[in-house]
Amino acid sequence: MTKQDRPATDIYVVGTGIVGYRQLTSEATAALERSGSIHLLHTQEIVYEHFEAEYDADLIDLRDGYQENEIREDIYERMAGRILSEAEEATEPVAFALYGHPLVYVSPAKLILEEAPARDLTVDVRPGVSAMDCLYTDLNLDPARKGIQMYEATDLLLREYDLNNYVPLMIWQIDLKEYYPTDHTVVLCRTSTTPLAESERIEYELDNLEAIHETVTPTHTLYVPPARERQIQRPELREAVRSTGHLEGITETREE
Repeated sequence: MTKQDRPATDIYVVGTGIVGYRQLTSEATAALERSGSIHLLHTQEIVYEHFEAEYDADLIDLRDGYQENEIREDIYERMAGRILSEAEEATEPVAFALYGHPLVYVSPAKLILEEAPARDLTVDVRPGVSAMDCLYTDLNLDPARKGIQMYEATDLLLREYDLNNYVPLMIWQIDLKEYYPTDHTVVLCRTSTTPLAESERIEYELDNLEAIHETVTPTHTLYVPPARERQIQRPELREAVRSTGHLEGITETREE
């Protein structure tokens, strides 16, 4: 099949959000409606039922691709290869729909993006609501105020990044006593994934972090509030940013 015979977008990579199918965005829905087939990878059966009822496309359940004791990297490569190969022959777009945000902790989506140019395929990514988005709400946290640190625990242990205890931290369970006082309160969080369930929020003092072992699951995130307040280091810059002249300059630039 020549490029002229294929659709303008060959593959849609779509995030379905965290709470079932209720967080599907309008642009994600539009992509799914344009697709001739939908490869769906999700944790909730109700999402598969919704897709079967709402979309005319052929629905492929990617959960069938998991084999017991198989290396995850091999599973992801096979999954991505299957979607890429189908897109090369399809006359309608092929959709790859995933739980949460399609590029957050999703290896097969990244493999598709890396391989698609070599196959002369176009990929359109439609963002979805991620667990991090929901945690901002659960914790009443604005990352624009003091920034945010987020690490995957194993990677943090392997690379030994320095933690900044002026800045809020999202992390899986780890020893933090080098950076925070022992009575510092941390929060074990799990955002709700169904409409009827409530998000979970459990507070611990850092000195009692071992107690988390009894509660933590792979679906939890550890939130560590700042331990200190960092003072402004350049007050003259703050005044300049707040000045009328600075605001007028921004307005003039936008008008141009």
